[in-house]
Amino acid sequence: MSVAFTYADRNQSHAETCTTIQQAMIEAGFQVISLGSCHLPPRLRQIHSDRAIRFIRHFPDYMMTDGKRGWLYDVKTRQNPSHVNHAVELDSHETMVDLDRVGVPTFYVFDTLQAAWSIDVQFFRVFGRDEAADTKGSRTAFGLILPTASFLTPLETFIERIQS
Repeated sequence: MSVAFTYADRNQSHAETCTTIQQAMIEAGFQVISLGSCHLPPRLRQIHSDRAIRFIRHFPDYMMTDGKRGWLYDVKTRQNPSHVNHAVELDSHETMVDLDRVGVPTFYVFDTLQAAWSIDVQFFRVFGRDEAADTKGSRTAFGLILPTASFLTPLETFIERIQS
């Protein structure tokens, strides 16, 4: 049974998760810079048909650097903590993979403090736009990731691998 979880609850949970992850990165010696799509006017955030707007809207929220190299990452939190699987919007994933293909390393960090390179992500189920419209999320197409997926790594281990 799912407990009622409001939009405000989700935003608070997401903010707390982002702070926890940012603190872990800083403690590991990285500088973290917030990028985020919050710089787009709200009207443009609703446009899904234009590739340039979609690219900016779904650009990773954070950059981290060790002073020599940089990585872009996005934090993904579940709509409700009682949900087992992780969800990633397909437009967001397409942007992350496009960046990676041109040599910009990108990864996700999930609220379970697991991380994965964007190019390694495999969805076990995909919801198209019509199906997604029936959900309480962003109402855009998305894929689900099992929390036990082999490509997910504990955040601490993921950071250690980046550092080595």
